[in-house]
Amino acid sequence: MVARPLRQQFRRLASTDAATRVGRLRRRIDSGTAGYLTLGVGAGIAVFLIAVFVFPYHSVNHDEGVYLMQASMLLEGQLTLAGGDLADVFRPWFFIADGGDLYPKYNPVPAAMFAVSMALFNEPRVTLAVVAAGNAVLVAILGSMVADRRVGLLAGLLFAASPMTLFTSSVFLPYAPTTLLNLSFAVAYLHGVRTGSLRAAAVAGVAIGLAAFARPYTAILFAAPFIVHALWEFGHGLWIDDRSLTQQVRLAGSRAGFRSLPNPVQRNTLTGIGGLAFVGLTLAYNAVLTGAPLTFPYQAFAPLDGPGFGFREILDHEVVYTLDLAIESNRYALQFLGTRWFVGGVIGTLAAAGGLLVAARWWRKRDREWGSTAGLLLAGLFVSVPLGNIPFWGTHNMLAELDNPANGLVSHFGPFYYFDLLVPLSIFAALGLVVGWRWLREGAAFDRLATVTSPTAAGGSPSLSPSSPPSRLAARPRARLPNRSTATWPTPRNTRPPTSRSSRLTSRTPSCLFPIHTAPGRTTPSSRYGTIPASTARWSTPATATRRGTSRCWRPIGTGRSTGLPTVGCGHRIPTNMSPRNWSRCRRRPANHYRPTRGSVSPSR
Repeated sequence: MVARPLRQQFRRLASTDAATRVGRLRRRIDSGTAGYLTLGVGAGIAVFLIAVFVFPYHSVNHDEGVYLMQASMLLEGQLTLAGGDLADVFRPWFFIADGGDLYPKYNPVPAAMFAVSMALFNEPRVTLAVVAAGNAVLVAILGSMVADRRVGLLAGLLFAASPMTLFTSSVFLPYAPTTLLNLSFAVAYLHGVRTGSLRAAAVAGVAIGLAAFARPYTAILFAAPFIVHALWEFGHGLWIDDRSLTQQVRLAGSRAGFRSLPNPVQRNTLTGIGGLAFVGLTLAYNAVLTGAPLTFPYQAFAPLDGPGFGFREILDHEVVYTLDLAIESNRYALQFLGTRWFVGGVIGTLAAAGGLLVAARWWRKRDREWGSTAGLLLAGLFVSVPLGNIPFWGTHNMLAELDNPANGLVSHFGPFYYFDLLVPLSIFAALGLVVGWRWLREGAAFDRLATVTSPTAAGGSPSLSPSSPPSRLAARPRARLPNRSTATWPTPRNTRPPTSRSSRLTSRTPSCLFPIHTAPGRTTPSSRYGTIPASTARWSTPATATRRGTSRCWRPIGTGRSTGLPTVGCGHRIPTNMSPRNWSRCRRRPANHYRPTRGSVSPSR
């Protein structure tokens, strides 16, 4: 008799806890997070299916066997193979014979990533899917940092759908895993710059250190714009500090003294320490295998295989690599990337050029200070990666014939030494596409198109017949908010006149978002319609606002968590003369909607 009520009570408590957990999870996973998850899962599944069905027996690139062999060695706790007398008779591809031992010419970081899924699932292709998902999501996050979440998600989609991403990520090569580490560094570094987080700075150092351990030259080319920015921040932080350089160095020795240094100095110091720690690990790895810290395994395999000009040689292949040949080889590689291996081909590349021009306009007008920092650093990859690949003759090797994209390794995987260049291409292409679409949608292009194509227009006249109903596009209203401080809200065109208490927008364009009356405690939704509050005298154009070129919203720069973070929203300004602390983030639409906090405004119906 007593046990049944107790069981029922326990079940009720369990169901309540489950409902609470589900509610909390639902509140944490907003629409933007769901978009990132969907993008990552889709990219991972696509790469896994290609790896299983297109490359079931691997590809024509023999380097795959090196990394899988190295992964098996790591699972057994070995860095070398004991070949004995057979080392001179039988040798795996790209392995170096050192007496009776054999070791691969590549660094072990990508192989270690493959070994994780081999140990957990007995299937190394799981790592390929995880790497592809991570790359797509990180590109989307970077795109959100440069512009907004819509641009970010589109950038991740463009990156994941690029042919070079799909094919290079589906084989056991180091380019996609190294890009994952580089993107992790970029996201953590920019997050640290934005928020001043020391943990993010430490994560950035570890990520770029691992990337340097995996592929040192690739990591240096990717990190070059960030290193320049870090040095500038570090020097500027020391310059504005009133203490002398000797005092600052002395303070860095203690934890309390280190905390007293300017935040940019602290952040970049932690990033540098993390990166240099893995540089030391790389040198130790070289010393164990080759006997010299500065001699990499690839140099022991082929001393003339590194960057530089002149006579280059690996195995039985040799060439005199001149500057003219380097420029020509890289020109063809970039041409093939922009026309064949980036999503959309020429159209996608032109969209990226347009997005770069839009971003340059922001930077010139200083409309978006934070977005300018992220965008400039990513745009710097257009300089560092091509310039750095010029003295590297590997780009020439993957082109069997310079002007023939259907021959050589480039015909199978694209110019994979430019894999990192897909990141800024995808972000700025997404920016160009979103800006172009918004310009078409909010401009008069649709109206003119509807007018010309309307069957009621006679003799090519742009006017519509008064007796005939206007087309949907021609009647599209565009609500405008005031550009200067006003005491009242304007009534958009083609809307009903305001009532005594409020004015309701009836525009069917989603480009105008207004605060909407909600019950206390409820989140203000982002809607095509909005109720204008009666206390309009409290609303005006903000004095401190940051405008985003492709965004459609103005908001005051807040304090605390939202310091200096411009957001998106409607096509014009959300006017307010209230304190920025009266604004909070709308959890339902955090990417493009902000609302007044509870009690800061009194809207009425």
